[in-house]
Amino acid sequence: AVRGGRVLGDWPGLGEGALYQDRDLMPTRDVRAYAGWALRGLFGVAPGVIEDRIFPGLALGPDPGLLR
Repeated sequence: AVRGGRVLGDWPGLGEGALYQDRDLMPTRDVRAYAGWALRGLFGVAPGVIEDRIFPGLALGPDPGLLR
């Protein structure tokens, strides 16, 4: 299950100039990392495989605790 109720990454705000294309919340971290940590937690995929083969060039960084 997803552990919700919190913001992951930095909060850019909703003010003018803080939104992506003036309409969407601006990602402050590579969103592929969250998908990578979900793959790790749900299927046990090794971090090296995620970084090298699934999402080449991705640096997962520390586990954000996305899943319970």
